[in-house]
Amino acid sequence: MPRGPSRALALVLAGLLAMPLPAHAHNEPVHQAMTDFAYHVLLAGERFSRGQSMSERLRSALGSLEKTNPGLTAFFADAAAAAPKLRVLQSGLPPDPTPCISPALVALFGSPVPDWQLPSGTSLESLRMRSLRVPVTVSYGHQPVVCAIDETYAPSGELKSVNPGSLTLPRDYTGMTLGYWAAAPDQEKKDWVLRSTTLEALQNPVVLGAIGASVTVAVSAVCVLACGFFPPACVACPFVAVGAGGIVMDEIASIDADSLESGDYVGFGHFVDMKATPASPAPFDTKPGKFMERAGPAGVPDTTEDLVTLLFDIGGIHVNHDEAQAPKNYQTIVGTSGMSGTSGAIGGDFHRNSTARSPSQWESPTIPHLQLTAVDNLAMFGYQEARAKKGTPLEAKLLGWPLHAIGDASVPMHAVGASGYGHRPYEDAVDMVFGDLVGSGSTAASVSAITQVVLRAFKWRKFIQDWRALHGTTEVPVRDLVTAVAENTRVKANATPAVFKAAASIVYIIDEDGATAAYDNPAMAAIQRDLLLEGIAAEVAFLLSVTEVAP
Repeated sequence: MPRGPSRALALVLAGLLAMPLPAHAHNEPVHQAMTDFAYHVLLAGERFSRGQSMSERLRSALGSLEKTNPGLTAFFADAAAAAPKLRVLQSGLPPDPTPCISPALVALFGSPVPDWQLPSGTSLESLRMRSLRVPVTVSYGHQPVVCAIDETYAPSGELKSVNPGSLTLPRDYTGMTLGYWAAAPDQEKKDWVLRSTTLEALQNPVVLGAIGASVTVAVSAVCVLACGFFPPACVACPFVAVGAGGIVMDEIASIDADSLESGDYVGFGHFVDMKATPASPAPFDTKPGKFMERAGPAGVPDTTEDLVTLLFDIGGIHVNHDEAQAPKNYQTIVGTSGMSGTSGAIGGDFHRNSTARSPSQWESPTIPHLQLTAVDNLAMFGYQEARAKKGTPLEAKLLGWPLHAIGDASVPMHAVGASGYGHRPYEDAVDMVFGDLVGSGSTAASVSAITQVVLRAFKWRKFIQDWRALHGTTEVPVRDLVTAVAENTRVKANATPAVFKAAASIVYIIDEDGATAAYDNPAMAAIQRDLLLEGIAAEVAFLLSVTEVAP
C-alpha cells in the first residue's frame, strides 16, 4: 500500500492551509488614511492658490513656505488644477446593502438601508466623487458584518478647515474614496492562487483511507484508557473513534488542493527588495520582488521567514499559473514596437521590462524558492489599466494600485522583502497611532505635518517633472517613483536598525498586542512619522501628476 505523510502531518497541513499566516501583513486602514491625507494636502494647495477659506494658522504656514520656496506658487497652482479633476472621477463603488443601525445613520437615511440619493439614471459606481454623500471604510463592499460607512469621519487636524462639513452637511469625500481604492489591492485574492502537491497526495483515496484508519485506531487507544477510569464511556467509544476518522478524512478532502486562495497570500507581490542582490539567481526585474531565500535587511531570513519557508515546503505550495493573476498582470513588459516591448529590454516607460517567465518557471519551485513579482510592477499595471479605462468607473479603482504601491514602499519590511523582522507589528503600530503621527490632535503638530508633506511632495513633483523633461513626455514614471520611495525607506531604516525586530514577529504569533507595543515608543514614532510623511508626499505628487497625462 502506498505510504503517505503521517496523520499528524495531514492534520497540521490542513489546519495551516485554513489559518491566517501573520507573516503576510495587510494595513488597509493606513493605505486609506494616507491617500485621504494626500488628497487634502492637494485641496489645501488648491484653496491657498485661489485665496479660499482655511484656518489662519494653516494659511500663514503655507504662505511662509511659499516665500522661502518660490517654486511652490506653481505647485499650488498645479494643485488647484488637479483637485477638481480628481473630484469628477466616477466613484467605482459597488452597492453594499449592509444595514447601518446607528441612530445617526438611520436618521440620515430614514431607515437602516444606506441611501446615496442617486440622481435618476445614475448608478453608485458612476456617481462623481464630489457627489458622494457619505464616506466608506475599507470594509465596504466586502461583506462586512457591520455597517461600513464611517459616521465619525473628519479630515485630519487643520485639514478640516479646507473641507468643512459633517455627516449632515455637505463634505467632499474624494480623499476617502480614493483611499478606499488604494487599500483595494489587499483584497485581490485571485492575484496568487496556489496549489499544494502534498495535499493532492493526501487526497489520494488509498492514502486518505489510511489516514482515517490511523485516526480511528488512535482514538480507540485513548478510549481504552478512558474505560479504565470511567467504564460508562466505553459505550460511546466505537462511535467516537469511527466519527473522528471520518471527520479528518472529510476535512482533508474538503480543501481544494489545486486552487488555494487566501487574503494572506495577496501580499506576495507587494514587496520590492532594494538592497544589492547577488548575480545568481539573476533577478527578473531591475529590483526584484520578494524572495524568501534573501529576505531581510542583510539578506538573511529571520526565524519567521524560516518557519514560513518550512511550512510552504512541507505543504508543497506552488503557484497555480493558470488561475493566478499576478504572474500575468505584474510581469511587466511595456512598449508598442521594437525592443521597447521585449522581455528584459528598456520598456516604453524607459525602465527595464521584466524578464518573461514561462508557466513551468512559475510553477516548478515552491513559493519560498520563487522570485515573486515586485510592487513597482503592481503599480505600473494599475497605472496602465487606469489609462486604458479612463472615463469609466474602473479608472479610480485602478489608480488605487500605484497609490497602494507607494504606501507599501514606505514600510521598511516591504523595501527589503521581509515577511518577518517585525513586519506585522510595525504596520499594526502605525495603524494604531496614525493620528498621532500626522498630528491630528494638535494644531501645531498638524500644521507641522502638513508643511512637511508639502515640502516633500514638492521634491517628488520635481522628480517627476525632471523625468518628463528628460524623456519628452507627460507620463508618470510609476516604476521609478515607487522604487525611489522604497530606496529612501531602506536607507532610513538601515540608519535606524532597531526598526527591524525579528523577535517581534515571533511574539506576534501568540501575543499581537505585546509585539505591537515594541513599536509604540518615541524612537519608533520618529522613523514611522518620517517614512509615513514621505509616502504621503509621494502620493500627493502622483495624484497631482496623473491628472496631467495627455489622453
